[in-house]
Amino acid sequence: MSRSLKTRRITTLVLCSLLPLASHGDASREAMPGNERFDSIGRAVTPAELADWDSNIRDDFQGLKPGSGSVLQGKALYEAQCVSCHGASGSEVIVFSPLVGGFTKKDVETGVVKAFEPPISVAPSTLMRVPTLATIMDYIGRAMPWDNPKSLNSDEVYALTAYILHLGGLVERDFVLTDSNVQTAESKLPNRNAFSSDHGLWPGESSATGGMGNGLQPDITPVRCMNSCNHKDAL
Repeated sequence: MSRSLKTRRITTLVLCSLLPLASHGDASREAMPGNERFDSIGRAVTPAELADWDSNIRDDFQGLKPGSGSVLQGKALYEAQCVSCHGASGSEVIVFSPLVGGFTKKDVETGVVKAFEPPISVAPSTLMRVPTLATIMDYIGRAMPWDNPKSLNSDEVYALTAYILHLGGLVERDFVLTDSNVQTAESKLPNRNAFSSDHGLWPGESSATGGMGNGLQPDITPVRCMNSCNHKDAL
């Protein structure tokens, strides 16, 4: 008998001999006192633990926790925990896309970033893209810093958001962001008016018309097709 065939036979015999033990082990485990349906494993989550993870902040600021944070407090946090990925000015491309830059004072006035008109010649920054401040705050609280997410308390999220706004030239050095002035701060975002749900892809204002709020039409007109389809038009 060849060595490889002998090895396969021995391996098969060993595996077959272990199957009854595995089956018996499972049955014994269920029969052990205190282990019925493994109810002894783990515990119920507490309301406090659940609240810590239920941290979604909607675009209307529902879910936003009370708090406050100044630009100077945010600066200290940023320099300690954010510089390695976002750079000292927030405009560098190091690990991620820039936090700030790419918009003008005119964009801040109109709420529409012109740099997004083709051809796009700048690296889109966070402040260029987001239409709501809740988007920034929710993401910071949920995912930052990158190596220790959800480690920031509510006041620290406010402070870092305030500092990012300051880096973008949207608030002064002495600015303090609070749960009572977040909407005022949001009114400074440079691309706040560039988003619309009036495009026929899901319900929104006048969505039945299929038009967009800026007078444009959707860039696709899908045709539902199940057979003999033209792949260019089929949904």
